[in-house]
Amino acid sequence: MEMKTEALELLQHTAQLAQKAEVIEVPNEKRLFFVRIGDQIHSLKSPPAVRAHLLDSLADVVTLAIATAQIEGSQPVVWHSRSKVQLIYDDSDRRDCATMLLHASREHETLAALDASACNYSQDKLIRMLRFELGVDSVRLATFRRLNWQSNDGLRREIDHGVSGLGKEVLARLDNSDDLPDEMTFRVPLYDVPGERALYSVRCGIEIDTVNREFILQLLPGELSVAEEAARNDIHERLLGALSKAATGLADDIRVLSGTAF
Repeated sequence: MEMKTEALELLQHTAQLAQKAEVIEVPNEKRLFFVRIGDQIHSLKSPPAVRAHLLDSLADVVTLAIATAQIEGSQPVVWHSRSKVQLIYDDSDRRDCATMLLHASREHETLAALDASACNYSQDKLIRMLRFELGVDSVRLATFRRLNWQSNDGLRREIDHGVSGLGKEVLARLDNSDDLPDEMTFRVPLYDVPGERALYSVRCGIEIDTVNREFILQLLPGELSVAEEAARNDIHERLLGALSKAATGLADDIRVLSGTAF
């Protein structure tokens, strides 16, 4: 019985597939290689390594997103979270990306500690923290610098930074601390990133431990979260504006999403 031509071709193809494959590498070529199967040689090219670029600013993210969107067939997406802004070059099966990390500022780290739990400070340590960690100006520091502690036996301790023109001296006794603030509002940047040094307000409560002559500081509930949300919303709105079709001249907006791609 004669076999049909299609069946013979199938048998021949199956036999070829059953033959041992030999990989032939090309010197100084990382992606191109050849495979010999029987008497046939096939050239193959491995996909490029996943790109994971780091960017310095939001302007760099916008520039790269627009350039990527101009490539035919590409579908870039920009994601942003509290820790990074990430451009996905093509939202398909690859994970090529460019990332701008939102490094927390020194002020943000200090406020995060005050948000996590109450912190106790002696008078001199409080002044140093307010000045060097949170950037509080000398006028507001005057109240704490010139504070007088007076114990029951009449002994007193005075901290005076040598500045005479910063306002009326505040005398804090065990029974009189009305002139000290119950809370302070800090205006600080949340990120240490070029172009992202906008100031946000965060309120902090202050109490006095008269027995140990210490100040107790803790952020008021939700204050840091509200500031962080405001910073994220600011980034979101700026991205939406810069990547809109009106701004880019493209046919469609470049998508901007809140969250983390991966």
